[in-house]
Amino acid sequence: MVVDDDPQVLIALARILEKEYGNRFRILQAESGESALELMNQLKLRNEVVALFLVDQRLPQMTGVGFLQHTMNVFPDAKRVSFIFFVRCLYFLSLGFIRNP
Repeated sequence: MVVDDDPQVLIALARILEKEYGNRFRILQAESGESALELMNQLKLRNEVVALFLVDQRLPQMTGVGFLQHTMNVFPDAKRVSFIFFVRCLYFLSLGFIRNP
């Protein structure tokens, strides 16, 4: 599950993950911590599993770490990544705004 309030970054990250892992995993997206919590709870009710939470640290009304704390009891085996700058650099690199040395 990818969580980011910037729609362009969210779409770009989902595309990257879909390209690499789409044949083995379903890539889910949420634009806020609240919508991600709702989605997470729906998945749990359907007995589905989340393998990875990739979450922007700077979300409105909830930090990425705050969201990840909610995931601990619901999906204890999931991997968790909170990001601020690195993933945004990957996004801009993919657009050609930053050159890879």
